[in-house]
Amino acid sequence: MKEQEIIIELTECVRNAEKSFAIGIRRCLEEKGVAVEKAIIADLFPDDYCFDFGLVVTEGDDVYQFGYAYPPNKEQIGKFTEWNKLTGNWRNTPYAEQIKTAFSLKYRGT
Repeated sequence: MKEQEIIIELTECVRNAEKSFAIGIRRCLEEKGVAVEKAIIADLFPDDYCFDFGLVVTEGDDVYQFGYAYPPNKEQIGKFTEWNKLTGNWRNTPYAEQIKTAFSLKYRGT
């Protein structure tokens, strides 16, 4: 699957899916003031036991790296244990390509 397709799939999942982890991440993004329906999920994957790593590009063009931790079998009630603003230096991160693609999709209206 191409990077663009992965980002579109992740974004649609977090915006709309009724899966436990998507509901929890969506709630946490909204608590941070992110308009989920206009944000792009540049990356999201399990990074440890009961912990997901993610990248989001917001409606206002801010970029955040987040860590979502949750109790076993209770993904819906997790919380962000990491919330790092990468807006000014995302080009110098290992995630630069994903974020660049996310910006491209955002401006195409994804």
